[in-house]
Amino acid sequence: MRDPCNLILAILLSSGSAVASACTQINTAPYTIGAPGAYCLGQDLTVDVTQGKPAILIEADSVDLDLSGYSINALSSGNGMLSHGVYARARHRVRVHSGQIHGFYYGVALTDDVFPTIGFVGNSYEHEVSGLKISESGIGIFIVGRSSVIGRNVIVDSRYAGISYHGNAIAASNPDIRYGGGTIESNEIYRVDPPAGFSDPVHGINSSGYKSLITRNWVARILGPAGSPSSAIRVTGQHNQISDNQQSELSNAHGVFCTSLDNVVINNLADVPSAVVGCTIQ
Repeated sequence: MRDPCNLILAILLSSGSAVASACTQINTAPYTIGAPGAYCLGQDLTVDVTQGKPAILIEADSVDLDLSGYSINALSSGNGMLSHGVYARARHRVRVHSGQIHGFYYGVALTDDVFPTIGFVGNSYEHEVSGLKISESGIGIFIVGRSSVIGRNVIVDSRYAGISYHGNAIAASNPDIRYGGGTIESNEIYRVDPPAGFSDPVHGINSSGYKSLITRNWVARILGPAGSPSSAIRVTGQHNQISDNQQSELSNAHGVFCTSLDNVVINNLADVPSAVVGCTIQ
């Protein structure tokens, strides 16, 4: 019998090819996407981050950005300055996939006008970031946007976090109504190593919100500053499920750290004494 995961991947790749065949090709950077539709890279791109512009700025909703196996590279190291490989603000249904991003402070940043809070449902939602390799970033993937999916990415050599996801909003009329957590699935994160003198916590995955699913991720070599509550996976909020994840090679870091016992950890595997802290284990 064919592996159902491979079948799903084949379907995704074939649908991506169909989109790419009708895409607007991008061959220069910086580049601004100003209308909905499908876009794809036609070659590797290099941008000087000292100019202060994202390599690709998305100023439209419903955008599919296919890197087509090519790479977006920072000419100067972006770790020490606010630079973006791909950036969108207060947009919805943005998809970024299938390529490499190297050397930016934020590899991909899909954010909103403010963080989700009571009374602000948000304009940023239903994004997908998948099939990317992101290297030498400050934060590999940063998303503020409910009901988003982050999956099948490889993120190496980050300074502060591999993935930072904030995916929940609360209705002002009824605080019990919460709009959409997200899914963080099947990502590989290797080495989060902060610069010398940095004393705040660092994380492989940092997720906040309500009813998100964090599953089948592999996180290794989180090098937290001494005395800081760093973690391979940190979860803030309630009723999130953290299942079938694996953590290894952690220094000054927990495996999974939760801020509420309302978050559930299932079948976690970690090689540290403090494998699960502050969560309910099932």
